[in-house]
Amino acid sequence: MTVVIGVRCHDAVILAADSQRTEGRTRETIPKLFVSPSGVVWGSAGSIAIQQELFALMNDLPVARNPGRLEARDATVRALRDARTAATKGTDEPTEVALGVDGLFGWFSAQDRRSYLLRVHGAGNAEFARSYTAVGSVGEMARFALSRMEFLGYNDLPLEAAKMVAFGVADDVIRAAASGVGAPVQLAVANVTGSSVLGRVDLRAVEDTVAAFRDYQREYLVRDQQIKAEPDTGVRPNDAESLADVLQAWSDVLEVVRAENAMLAALLADSRPSELIGDDLVIAFGEGRTFFVRKAQEERNRAVLGKAIRDCTGRTLRLRFISS
Repeated sequence: MTVVIGVRCHDAVILAADSQRTEGRTRETIPKLFVSPSGVVWGSAGSIAIQQELFALMNDLPVARNPGRLEARDATVRALRDARTAATKGTDEPTEVALGVDGLFGWFSAQDRRSYLLRVHGAGNAEFARSYTAVGSVGEMARFALSRMEFLGYNDLPLEAAKMVAFGVADDVIRAAASGVGAPVQLAVANVTGSSVLGRVDLRAVEDTVAAFRDYQREYLVRDQQIKAEPDTGVRPNDAESLADVLQAWSDVLEVVRAENAMLAALLADSRPSELIGDDLVIAFGEGRTFFVRKAQEERNRAVLGKAIRDCTGRTLRLRFISS
């Protein structure tokens, strides 16, 4: 069994996959993501025989380097179809399992100056994914997990943030699956600078970032429970006049945000009001949290936070976000 996840961000396509191959009671770690000489990153799920045939065909894909949209689509559909035919040759009535295979393909088109993410079904039909997709035994679970993070705006994400999302979702799916898929997570990237499967050092950097973000979420949830456990005195800041007033209300602000958008609240768990001048409030994130700043600045997130501050302090403030 296999799961392959695809995410299309601002300037790249990222694929993530598990690493486990199961045959009977035997499990082994194998590569599941590959790069063709034409710069197409790909992975597939389903019949092992078809995947082996596909590997050979993808290494000889008859397209230019960094191909155009339709050129790559037609070539990959043909490769999957030919792999299926070759793998079942001589079989009178191949089973549905023997015929079953789905592939994900990603590439950067030099002609179009943009990236593409394509899902190809074993039956021969193909569809471009605008933001994300997944194939495999737990592909539906992966697509659901990806849909829950659409608020991030996949197509606007920078490459490093998209790597983090793809890795995190793949890791979550592997942990949640009953069997058949296993760690470690593999990542492949295609963008204007080239196509590659990430090595151990680059993967470790992504894994560390995902672990740090999970720590922030965990700390927020623990702090949230501690706040709920404290006796409510009924005192709330009214018409806050100083930074101290805003700081006093900050836990209440995060609670209101959490009721509206739990992921935004988790993101804000690493922030603190740092300066209040007139109606201008500066909110500081930890060092190097530029991605968090960028997400907080988005109009929809700014509106949720602004309303929560108004509800808890009685003031309408202009918000500015920084990374200290």
